[in-house]
Amino acid sequence: MKIIMHLLLLSLCYTFSLLIFQNGFLLKRKELQMRIVLLVDALRYDFMVPPEDGAPTTFFRGQMPGVAKLMTRGGQIGLLLADPPTTTLQRIKALTTGTLPTFIDAGDNFSPSPIINEDNIFFQARSCTLNVTFMGLRSTQIFSHVLIHSRVLTSTISTALTMRSKSPAADLVIAHLLGVDHCGHKYGPNHIQMSNILWKMDKIIMETANALFENDLLIVLGDHGMTTTGDHGGDSDDETHAGLLVYSPSHKFDVLPGDLRQIDLVPTISLLLGLPIPFSNLGIVIDSLFPKNLTNQAIALNYEQMRSAMRHLQASLRAAWTQFDLSLMKLGLLCFIEALLFTLSFRRLTPIHYVLRSGCLLLQLSLIFGGSSESLAVPLLLVCFFFLLFSSFTSHSSISSFFSSSSLCQQFTQ
Repeated sequence: MKIIMHLLLLSLCYTFSLLIFQNGFLLKRKELQMRIVLLVDALRYDFMVPPEDGAPTTFFRGQMPGVAKLMTRGGQIGLLLADPPTTTLQRIKALTTGTLPTFIDAGDNFSPSPIINEDNIFFQARSCTLNVTFMGLRSTQIFSHVLIHSRVLTSTISTALTMRSKSPAADLVIAHLLGVDHCGHKYGPNHIQMSNILWKMDKIIMETANALFENDLLIVLGDHGMTTTGDHGGDSDDETHAGLLVYSPSHKFDVLPGDLRQIDLVPTISLLLGLPIPFSNLGIVIDSLFPKNLTNQAIALNYEQMRSAMRHLQASLRAAWTQFDLSLMKLGLLCFIEALLFTLSFRRLTPIHYVLRSGCLLLQLSLIFGGSSESLAVPLLLVCFFFLLFSSFTSHSSISSFFSSSSLCQQFTQ
């Protein structure tokens, strides 16, 4: 009996030790299953804010009562800052890669077949065999090369969302809704049509929220805002202040931080899905969306990803900074020496010297603007220098006399 008790105690000790080690070594499978992301194009933050008691409503404010209802059930809304340029493609790129597009990238917004080839959430999802479904024309085109399940839906998107959210095979469903953006471009935000569109968006949000499973998570966000004329693309507050809603039937969220950036959603969604964070991500995890027991581990994984990216960037920059082209350095010194000799040697220039000097200057310009040590300009420049150096040492020789006595030279020097 004592032997059995001894073996039992040893077994429990080993088991508990391994379980404790596992809790510290592995990030547990997420308790909140990422199911639905509604990307409402041009959903400005103040479109979602419930009106205060007695405050007058406008065509764009106080038109989403469903969002206010979800807030009473534990959901939270927040201000999501979009980095300019606030064009749709650049915002989608930031929301999937965690990077900051530049203004020069804004031209891609008008490309007939825009493709994002950087490491992003959907590359990672595909490599981990997750079931990702897209709904919406624009997003389906951009990620057509990495998506297996995609569809373009318009009037049936609400029904499809409800059905898809109830499907156990759906790991992640993303719907891109364009109605608010289209209405803004045509009418602006302060128009009765905007009120109608916001009511429709609110209805889709409520129907989707009511169809969620107990441990599902719904994220509703705008990719950018809009100006008073319905435009976007710049860096004004109306254009960069997008709205964010998070809701789960089984979880009451704390108040969201006031300094959220769109790129912060990239590491957050990645870790909630159990995916590696995209390599170039610059976002910081939103810890309030994680269960308390996973917050520290999520932050640690985000830190490791960013440290790896920074080390890679440092190595790339150091490699570029420390690669000297000795051939061009030597050629530059030769150019300088030849210029000194040219200054000291010639008292009177001949046409041939002007021609060679002009040729040398043109060859030097070709090396300055995009040339390399393997360029054809290098040997040509050396030939010119050889002739010029030879001429500088024989400026009073018969060769120089021959040049100076030519009829062309006489006409030039008169």
